Amino acid sequence: MKKLPSESENNLKPTKRRLNGMPIEEPVEKPKVKKAGMNIQSAFDRHKTLVNNYLSYHGSAGRKAMRPDKTKFKRDIDVVKENHKFLWEDGDGDEENPKSLSWEQRIAKKYWDKLFKEYAITDLTYYKKNRIAFRWRIEKEVIEGKGQFICAQKKTCSETEGLRTWEVPFGYAENDKKKMALVKVRLCAECSAKLNHNTKYTEIRRAKNRVTLLQEQQEAITKEQNALARKKRKAEEEAEVKSDPDSAKKRKTDREIQQKSRKTKRNSAPRKPIQMRFGASP
Repeated sequence: MKKLPSESENNLKPTKRRLNGMPIEEPVEKPKVKKAGMNIQSAFDRHKTLVNNYLSYHGSAGRKAMRPDKTKFKRDIDVVKENHKFLWEDGDGDEENPKSLSWEQRIAKKYWDKLFKEYAITDLTYYKKNRIAFRWRIEKEVIEGKGQFICAQKKTCSETEGLRTWEVPFGYAENDKKKMALVKVRLCAECSAKLNHNTKYTEIRRAKNRVTLLQEQQEAITKEQNALARKKRKAEEEAEVKSDPDSAKKRKTDREIQQKSRKTKRNSAPRKPIQMRFGASP
């Protein structure tokens, strides 16, 4: 009886034999070991190994090439400076909707919302050229009282007495457009003179000083009336001189007569007797 081959024996491949009938020994294949290379490393570790290899091979030239260009870096403050606005208002004077702004403009708007816009800080360095700068106050300046209880002149002045409040129409250019805004500034006497060097601005005062304001207005009105009366009198005198050239001499003689009569009255008037006080020497 022949033994039938099993399934495992059928699957076996026939071995190669030499001419003498001895089987040929094939080399045993060793299992491949995967090398722990860059595939196992994380992205950052892989980056470090590549950079170290590059720098060790190229030296100082490689370090210069790998040095980043910091001019292209942008911080939040750089974005704020690029997109800053003195007033975030649309054409109708309403505040702009943040949904219609880009992310850079929203960052600048968020910084602007944190500013205190009741009083402003000014720079009067070039006041003679009528170039005056304004900006809003930050939290540190509000805590210190700069711009409200201390003179608002930038850094150079720290006067606290005799501060006056001025309302200034601030004209500026923004995105190649001319704009205007009313700004309140509190300055000392010296800085107020610098502010009003070229143009006179309106001063804001408290309600309790209304009496002084009315007095100043009345004085200004009386000065204007006196100036008009002088001009009118001068015009009349010139007209009289043209019509009668001897009228000026007559006026002079009349004035001299009046002055002499006043002097004579003073001299002829009886003098009051000197009253002696108790304890006073005669």
